[in-house]
Amino acid sequence: MRHSLLGLLWVSCLVPVAVAQQAVAGPEMQLGPMRVITTETATTPQMLQQWLASGDPRLIAWAAYFAEKTQDHPSMDTMERMVREQLVSPSPGQPYSMYGYDPSRLAISAMLDALIQGGRPVSPGTIRAIEEDFPTHAALLAHQLPLEESRELLRGWFSSERGDWKAQMLARLAAMMLAAQPDPTLVGPIVAKSEEHLTIYLVATNNSGFGLGGSVTCGDSIGVPYPVGWPYVYTYELSENDSSAHGELIRVDDDVIGYKRYVATQGHGSCYFVQPLNAITRHRLIAHFLEISAQEMPWHPEERAKIVWQGQAAYSRQLGRAVEAEQKKLRQTVFQLRERGLLRADQQVMPKFSLDVKCMIKSCPLIQ
Repeated sequence: MRHSLLGLLWVSCLVPVAVAQQAVAGPEMQLGPMRVITTETATTPQMLQQWLASGDPRLIAWAAYFAEKTQDHPSMDTMERMVREQLVSPSPGQPYSMYGYDPSRLAISAMLDALIQGGRPVSPGTIRAIEEDFPTHAALLAHQLPLEESRELLRGWFSSERGDWKAQMLARLAAMMLAAQPDPTLVGPIVAKSEEHLTIYLVATNNSGFGLGGSVTCGDSIGVPYPVGWPYVYTYELSENDSSAHGELIRVDDDVIGYKRYVATQGHGSCYFVQPLNAITRHRLIAHFLEISAQEMPWHPEERAKIVWQGQAAYSRQLGRAVEAEQKKLRQTVFQLRERGLLRADQQVMPKFSLDVKCMIKSCPLIQ
């Protein structure tokens, strides 16, 4: 019978000492019901296979640690098979513990970390099996594949951007990875869902101004005590344009998705969440397709203009000219993409255009 990793339970420990929190030299010992293992324990490939088959999350985590350390390829093969075939959602009555620190989840994190740190290419099928419960690991593993092997997987993520935050994150990452070799199947949907919003400020004099504002959202999670007798198990967090990231996952021009690797039970936080595909990120991708910077684009997701009130007729003329000028820029962008072969003739797409007029005059003449 195949065991589900997410249904495994903690192995009880009757020894009141913490082990494996640091490298401890010396021979392997047997204390009570828990086999004491340290980072200096001597192992063999056969031993690692036994630990992987034991059904014990702690031993599985240790097997992952030593398999990556020794680059034991048969154990790496076994771990890929385990995360592909045995990763299932928690069954009723056996939910994850708070913040997902279930021992079985830690064991899976340990195996995935070994595959990532070992630079081990895994099959797209394996990545699909983990994308729901481990989307960050899935993205890191997908990036280790040549684009020719990951393209269909990435297209599937890209087309699923209307799902939850995980689906939206993977859709954005997929779009950035596919942007290395853009084609109409990528460019068409991005252009069709791109947006420009023009805000016209109606003012009484040319000296009147208008202000802008913004905010940033941060998040934190609370850690839990590390389980006794385990190796350190690491997991990952993605961030965008974060100078404190440990490494780069994807770079598209000035847009950088980085990652941090940290102990899985350790509290952490970030103010640099990966943005979904939205008006701003799609605009940056379109600029990339045109081989210019986002700042050099003739239009932007948020455009602002000012009209000085000089009567209804003058206002209508200036408003019409402003709208036509922006829409002309959008048509020119589509033309340039088509000229580059990035849009097919049957893709009749255009960025969405919207208009908002804000009257900044105390007794607004538009509502009289």
